Amino acid sequence: MSSAFFNEIRTKQQLGYMVGTGNMPMNRHPGIVAYVQSPVAPPSLLIQAIDEFLNAFYMVLLELTEAQWQSSKLGLINQIGAPDTNMRAKGQRLWVSIGNKDLDFNNREKVVENLHKLTRADMIRFVVDKLKPRTSNRLVMHTQGESHQDAPKLALGQEIGSIKEFQLRPKDIELG
Repeated sequence: MSSAFFNEIRTKQQLGYMVGTGNMPMNRHPGIVAYVQSPVAPPSLLIQAIDEFLNAFYMVLLELTEAQWQSSKLGLINQIGAPDTNMRAKGQRLWVSIGNKDLDFNNREKVVENLHKLTRADMIRFVVDKLKPRTSNRLVMHTQGESHQDAPKLALGQEIGSIKEFQLRPKDIELG
């Protein structure tokens, strides 16, 4: 997903310089982050571009050959299973495990085991059922930069205007 997102948002549409996706669990709930930092586009245009990408991403998966799917999967498995590059990275990984109550420190192995079982059909179903904007449970964080103050404000969901309000919010929202 990362390379396709970067190619679409950064290379083709040229909407920002800092563009990417990644794994971002919150309170032991799995999550995916898509981010764009843009000097040229307001948040409303960025969220529209992200939504269009997510709506069409299943087509990217459909167009992959089985060899391409297996190669992508193997690349991810190798990335997850790669040894820590230094003690700091290892320490960070272990502290994340502790924070996630992975006291056996084997979450990476479990993820790799499940990736081996993952089919392209499973992934397409996940994208359609969970990632498409109409079905996703998501948190959108943004700032309206000075150069975009006159642009339409992002009208999406419920606005949370402070860190304190954000910290209190999870107590009254069920996370699926």
